Amino acid sequence: MVRVSRRHNAIRRAQRRVRFLCVLSLLQVTGRVRLRRREPLALRRLPLSFFMLARERWRLGRLLHNRHLYMSREFVPKSTNWCLCVLDSLPEHTWRLFMRMDRSTFTHLAGLLEPHLR
Repeated sequence: MVRVSRRHNAIRRAQRRVRFLCVLSLLQVTGRVRLRRREPLALRRLPLSFFMLARERWRLGRLLHNRHLYMSREFVPKSTNWCLCVLDSLPEHTWRLFMRMDRSTFTHLAGLLEPHLR
């Protein structure tokens, strides 16, 4: 089972809410749905879902703005010993999870880069 961060879950939830509120706003504007609320007369012209949609879009924007700057606390940098001893002995599936490529592709790329690393 793939682990997903709380931040990623929050982004997914915010995206679903924005989609739902867009549909709800359209239904309110067309008159197919009416939500009851208690607000001053000045605010009654705009559907309630517009305010909820604006808030949720702001929240989604904040979550997406710097999502690549955050790193999970469970991340542990691997040592050279781990790369030389443990990684080579992993099964193919686990190798692909760490390296995101086949062993043959990695060997080919390592062979191409080796002359430049000397």
